[in-house]
Amino acid sequence: MMLHKFILLLLCTLSSLAGWAANATKIPAERAGSIDDMADFLKEKSLSKVDMLWSIQTWMSENMKYDLAKNAKIEELERQGRSNMRKGNPLSPSATPSMEEEAQAAFRAKSGVCADFTKLFVVWAGKVGVDMFYVKGTTHKGESHAWCACIMDGVPYLFDPTWGAGHWDENTSVYEKRVDASYFMVAPESFVKEHIPFDPLFQFSEYPLSYDLKPQNRYFNWRDTLSLYQQQDSLAQMQGIYRRVLQNGKRNDVIEYDLYTLKQNLQVLKYNTEVDLYNRLSSNLGKISLQIVDIHNLLVDQKYISHNLEANLRKTLDRMGKDLDDADAQIVAMGAPSKDLLPHFTKMRRMIVTEKARLDKCSALLKKKKSDESRTGR
Repeated sequence: MMLHKFILLLLCTLSSLAGWAANATKIPAERAGSIDDMADFLKEKSLSKVDMLWSIQTWMSENMKYDLAKNAKIEELERQGRSNMRKGNPLSPSATPSMEEEAQAAFRAKSGVCADFTKLFVVWAGKVGVDMFYVKGTTHKGESHAWCACIMDGVPYLFDPTWGAGHWDENTSVYEKRVDASYFMVAPESFVKEHIPFDPLFQFSEYPLSYDLKPQNRYFNWRDTLSLYQQQDSLAQMQGIYRRVLQNGKRNDVIEYDLYTLKQNLQVLKYNTEVDLYNRLSSNLGKISLQIVDIHNLLVDQKYISHNLEANLRKTLDRMGKDLDDADAQIVAMGAPSKDLLPHFTKMRRMIVTEKARLDKCSALLKKKKSDESRTGR
């Protein structure tokens, strides 16, 4: 019975792969001048999303070459990075190009390493209407690698555009371009045998394996976590990744270095986020402070306040009160700020308290003025 099921599954798989190959659409040279142009060409053909993705994989196999020299340089940089990590040295800050920029660079060069192949696939897929997740991790041999994933009709699928485009023959030292459907739209439980993601979220499993591929008796609601991840800003996403990595068992040198890098980047991003928040709130509080002064002077100088002016002033005072409460809430939600920013945020919270007190005085003054006017019969 089990053998019968296996044969049926194998036949279905082979049939599916044959269908993809049959539906691959070759992109003519005159439409291959840019990623956008190639994406438009595929969309014009009214292909299914699967057929467009398979056409992208096929084009990459025919036109992209793996850059072994670049890979050697990256491996050396990573070795140096791991050495610095063990010595406790901080990372040197560097500008990171966007996913789009790296994809465009890979397309122009027609070569790259796994990160370049994957980013080209991710960006191109996005342009034909398939949102992809860029995934970083290790192979089953413990080597750094990159691939991608998508959710289609509620089902997760994984892709390795690099291994799917060809392979480097260690015996002949020649890169062989050969499209390989076994790395296209793979089920998570099969893919994880050779691809261990840095973030266990991208195992798409309710019981993710540890980094050494051992079962863990720990339930994980990956669908809800993924939904939250897609709504979060970069800082919250990175904080979530950091927590999940720490909980996912023993880490090899590659994962440990990626975690070290993530921690360093988290500190930089957190600091920059705090600076942005401080500058934004400082600007808003400055405007509120000036507005309170203007309202106070108006109430002192004006002998008579019309009903319309009173209504507008009350609305303004209420809005500023809510803005002050919101500013304080944002500071609290931020958590403990970086050490050198702590005095500035402490001073800002004191300023909020002061401005709220001045706001209360304006409200009391407005109330008193209307009360005085009522007694005089105005």
